[in-house]
Amino acid sequence: MNETILLDPRRWWALVVVLAATLMSIIDSSIVNVAIPSIQLELHTNTAQIQLVVVGYILAYAVGLVTGGRLGDMFGRKRMFQLGMLVFVLASLFCGLAPGPVILIFSRVIQGFGSALMVPQVISIIQVSFSPREKPVAFSLYGAVVGFASVFGQILGGILIGGNFLDFGWRNVFLVNVPIGVLALVASVPLVRESRVEGTKKLDLIGVGLLTLSLVLLTYPLSTGEDAGWPLWSFICLALAIPLFVAFVRYEQRLTLRSGDPLLPISLFIDRRFTLGLITALTFYGANAAFFFHNDYFYTGWA
Repeated sequence: MNETILLDPRRWWALVVVLAATLMSIIDSSIVNVAIPSIQLELHTNTAQIQLVVVGYILAYAVGLVTGGRLGDMFGRKRMFQLGMLVFVLASLFCGLAPGPVILIFSRVIQGFGSALMVPQVISIIQVSFSPREKPVAFSLYGAVVGFASVFGQILGGILIGGNFLDFGWRNVFLVNVPIGVLALVASVPLVRESRVEGTKKLDLIGVGLLTLSLVLLTYPLSTGEDAGWPLWSFICLALAIPLFVAFVRYEQRLTLRSGDPLLPISLFIDRRFTLGLITALTFYGANAAFFFHNDYFYTGWA
């Protein structure tokens, strides 16, 4: 059949819409670092709360990413993209209006879950919307946006806070998502085509629960333990995280042997290229995030 009949003529405009979502998602993982001194000054946050403002978003995003992709396959990528965008925009609004650190942290976690719903759909939408000849161009643009956003987040944060638009100060780093997100959400209605996987797989709810709990037990005490003086509960949480993660791995292996649908196919780690790539990405993003957080928080004169 002729390719031009199958391809959506609006696909390049749809690409602009989904890349806007990618841009916002990645920027929000770093833009908050620039706002840390102002947030601490206005909301009187301690070190643990500031760390949770940063970590809460990334943890929720990481935990929900695989599940978000599976939900898109099951219920429709356009539908999950729009739902994720709506959650992301509303959470950004609550972040910008937060009266205290608790509301800000909670809103950042919800923002991360919204991002985890919409971002996995981007790759899938590109995959089903473009021809094999066009995909290298579309994915190159995606890669360029990811790289640009990683750097631009810090710059944009400085501009928004330094400009103090409408006298909102640090709140602008979150409120800027609202008009952009609303425009992208509205534009997605006519431009993004719906798609899903026929014969959808089931959600690995037990795997999601085990992985989420183990990551929370690991991350929360590392973020708050030092500020609390490393109480006994922090070491208990760290100790419990290990057997829970082992239980997650073993459950995923058993599910694979039973021809189930694991959240994380353990067989992926047999591929040496995948494992090396994962270690490289972990090293880069871990060091990069820590570097920016360390510079922005400890060398500003507000700490």
